[in-house]
Amino acid sequence: MTEITGRSPAVLVVEDDPHGLSFMVSSLSLSGFRVISAQSITEARRQCESESLAQLWAILCDYRLPDGNGIEFLKWVHAEDPNLAFLIITGQGEKAIVQSALTGGAFHYLEKPVTHRELQRVMKDAVVDTQRLRQSVLDRQGLRDLKQFDQKMNSRIPEELSDRVQIFYQPLHEVGGDFFITHSKSPGEWVLLVGDVSGHEIKSGFVSTYIQGMFRGCLENGCPVQEFLELSNSTLRKRGFSQSLDEDVISLSCSTFYIPPSGTSICHWNFGFTPCYVVSETGRIQTGDSGKFPLGWMEEIDVADVRIPIKGNAQLIIFTDGLPEFADELKVNAFSLLYALMHGQKSIYDLPISPKDDILVLSYSLKSQIPLNSQFQPVLSEHYAGTEVEHIDHLQSNWRRSISFALEDKLGDRLYDLLICIREGMLNAFIHGCEKAPDKFAHLQISISPEKDRLRIVIDDPGRGHSFDLKKRLEDIGHTGSQHLGLGIIQHLSDEFHLENKGTSLVFDFEISPVPA
Repeated sequence: MTEITGRSPAVLVVEDDPHGLSFMVSSLSLSGFRVISAQSITEARRQCESESLAQLWAILCDYRLPDGNGIEFLKWVHAEDPNLAFLIITGQGEKAIVQSALTGGAFHYLEKPVTHRELQRVMKDAVVDTQRLRQSVLDRQGLRDLKQFDQKMNSRIPEELSDRVQIFYQPLHEVGGDFFITHSKSPGEWVLLVGDVSGHEIKSGFVSTYIQGMFRGCLENGCPVQEFLELSNSTLRKRGFSQSLDEDVISLSCSTFYIPPSGTSICHWNFGFTPCYVVSETGRIQTGDSGKFPLGWMEEIDVADVRIPIKGNAQLIIFTDGLPEFADELKVNAFSLLYALMHGQKSIYDLPISPKDDILVLSYSLKSQIPLNSQFQPVLSEHYAGTEVEHIDHLQSNWRRSISFALEDKLGDRLYDLLICIREGMLNAFIHGCEKAPDKFAHLQISISPEKDRLRIVIDDPGRGHSFDLKKRLEDIGHTGSQHLGLGIIQHLSDEFHLENKGTSLVFDFEISPVPA
């Protein structure tokens, strides 16, 4: 056995012909490799055990050896280290041997006589391949470790919030950049942070855990939320930080909430995040502010908060942009997908396609004494311009698909009645409230109360309303013509129906039957 020392990658050459072995050792040494040589499989195995396969970057082995053949040695090597590149040397025209070697996992083959240039090129490629495969193993292990930490961080809901918070989290890869974290400043006083780091996989996962650590450190040391946000922005903009991750720009979209122990409102800071939504105790769905640029984009940021009023038994809903993007792919409403994943029977793995981005959804009850499972849950929310009256059939098809996706067969035969009522209510809003105008919008909201097995539909329009007596008008439908026939249909098919805000809001309920277990 001959060994030439050096700092370069170590390779093993196995060849029983002294002249051929001497040529390859010299050629590879001149190319910068540290070469270990052997003249039999027995000697080669002994040197592998002594040197450790982990220290080798490639093996070059003649097929025909005194105590066996190169493919037998290949099988032994790959049983110990499947990522170590193995090259076979054959005689000219030995196609069956070449095929057997490549099928058995050989990286490449060389035909005798071997030239210096060919040997140098192929061996360098082999070393690069070994490095790539070994790094891939390390990356996967790192991703698994980071995934465990990532999921642990995102699933860590304090016991005090267990009845008030519900989370759905689905990273695109083994680890994602979306996260949720909480901090208790005092009993009943909380800060919630939902974040979405730009990019995917390990880089965004690293930034996500870094930001979460900074969040805990800042707030545990008494820093106000505004100071944490400014520090996060300046950190993301540091050139050294982005260069260490080989990125030009790293940004964080985040939605941060300060919830006081008592009071009538909460403070909200939105930087590049999707709007938050407030679902009232009556099932209405209100959209929050659209926010500012993501952290990391601008040198200076405005840390003034927006106040969200706390009214009754309301809940707050926040989700990353992966949810509406995936809903668009599925051709359903974002809230229909949200309900199916968080409250229905669907799993992300049961769906016909997979999401293209991380998905994180957070629901939070604004009243400590009111658990989430007793509140109205949104099933559909959409704004439509008055001109959409021309596409009412298409809209009805979309409503059917979204409602069926979320509720499956909970409505049974009543789904048809529900769709007729929604259609008539929206026609009323398009024609009388929006006046078929492109700049006037009607808002359709559907929510469900699982506790009461009741589906609530709210249709708001921007019209001026009216002052007539609905009950009397409905009683007189047969005498006054068809102007209010649609409202009469809703009155007849729904379980409860009333108007609010002088008729600019239609509210009707459908009782649903729970699906048998």
